Amino acid sequence: VLGITGCAGDGDDKAGGSGAPVTLRLGHSDPRGYPAGDAIEEFARRVGALSEGKIRIRPVWQAAGVSVTQSNQRVARVVVSGELDLGMIASAAWDTEGVTTLRALQAPFLISTDEMLDAVVASDLSGSLLGGLEKVGVEGLALIPEVLRHPVGFGRALRSTADFAGVGIRAPRSNTTYALLRALGARPADLTYEQAVSALEAGKIGGAESSLLHLGSLPAPGIVTANVVFFPKINTLVANAERFDELTAEQQEILREAAEQTLRHVVDTRTREPDAARLPHPAAQRRGV
Repeated sequence: VLGITGCAGDGDDKAGGSGAPVTLRLGHSDPRGYPAGDAIEEFARRVGALSEGKIRIRPVWQAAGVSVTQSNQRVARVVVSGELDLGMIASAAWDTEGVTTLRALQAPFLISTDEMLDAVVASDLSGSLLGGLEKVGVEGLALIPEVLRHPVGFGRALRSTADFAGVGIRAPRSNTTYALLRALGARPADLTYEQAVSALEAGKIGGAESSLLHLGSLPAPGIVTANVVFFPKINTLVANAERFDELTAEQQEILREAAEQTLRHVVDTRTREPDAARLPHPAAQRRGV
């Protein structure tokens, strides 16, 4: 990340004062082509259009590195530190970083349909949920919906507490997520794809917390308990607060408007559960979570 974000050799104005285009680097944990990547590219396009090319968004894919655990937390930390200007970070990751207001989005079995998910991210609640990011030096711009998350079993379905008892479950690190899985009797673990393959072969994990859209990222074919929704995956589109304050009021408004337009675009176009279930999931796509 340091090698990428420290490069300013293109002459762009990073303080917003010389009249040259302002370049803002936006980090994400996944490689290009994953669902959140579409939202990032849409946001970049809309910022460029609204600013008439005076603000450029430069995506930094896999900003936390390749095959690392706590990838969302790592991206969050470089945004908080100012090494990246912007980030697209899973809301579930923030509860390990001192932000508690987003935990409501992880409330077990509460947001259980695509319609409910879209309604929540577009509601007036989003301001209060994002407001907690201020304490860590981050400005929340929008909540961007992605998918619903389910239990996925390797070799057998996870349908009751007896099925979860003592079973290792691969899940991205989140205090709230891990509290749910432990309450069900499971042993949550944040594992890279390679680590998950080894853990599965060793009998250390028997399932995952994942989605219909990400079945190709699992270490083995899985059985999805489709009528059980743990919670949704929602991404936070955020900016480093100090960097955001350096922008003019007009530039800030452009970012906010582009974020709002991106949210509406994603709500209108994102893949819903029935369509996700029909998608092919080749083994070559098995990376990340």
